[in-house]
Amino acid sequence: MSGHTHTPLTDELRAEREQLDNACRHHLGISATVFRTVKFAFYIITLAFTGYLIEVAGVEPILAMTFAALLITGPEGVEALLVRNGVIEENTGDDA
Repeated sequence: MSGHTHTPLTDELRAEREQLDNACRHHLGISATVFRTVKFAFYIITLAFTGYLIEVAGVEPILAMTFAALLITGPEGVEALLVRNGVIEENTGDDA
């Protein structure tokens, strides 16, 4: 035995990771690892800026945290909130 066992789950995860990496390289020109690193650095900077807004600029904490949540979740999070509250219909991807 070689010590490596391949299960359908690990094979699927490996294929998904490769697909994500290829898509990031094709569309953004960077690897998926770099994309994730930049994304998490953005999250940390956003939270630090939120702390600055609360502590130094005197912004109400609920407003600063809402601002941070909107930045971190991005358009997908806002869309999910609007769909859940019935403001807009869910986009199923069907253009017909």
